[in-house]
Amino acid sequence: MFDAISPSDPAAAGAPSTVRSGVPMDGKLGLGFALRGGETELARLDQRAPCRAFLPYTDREEPAQAVLVNIAGGLVGGDRLSTEIALAAGTSAVVTTQAAEKVYRSGGREARIDTRIEAGADAWLEW
Repeated sequence: MFDAISPSDPAAAGAPSTVRSGVPMDGKLGLGFALRGGETELARLDQRAPCRAFLPYTDREEPAQAVLVNIAGGLVGGDRLSTEIALAAGTSAVVTTQAAEKVYRSGGREARIDTRIEAGADAWLEW
């Protein structure tokens, strides 16, 4: 069991306020983009909490888009998040986050974020 507090929260000066307790999160997100009819489309989406992707509509002239979100609200000790993004040859995509990731104080356990990106020939990714 661990507690996480926000160091910028004045109420945190006293007793720690619990943000989340229990088992550390082991989240995964996999995105794959492929060409279909000359357009980049999402071909693969694998999500495991707390990792999620929002997929906004884009015009055909625009690259495909994905917005990555951590629905847990931040990282605490023991959390593991991994993201894999794969672009097939000739595809184009913009993959971003909705905000900077919060990282809370830990009682000693390490939090880890792994990112793997693969791009085929002539693929374009704005990360």
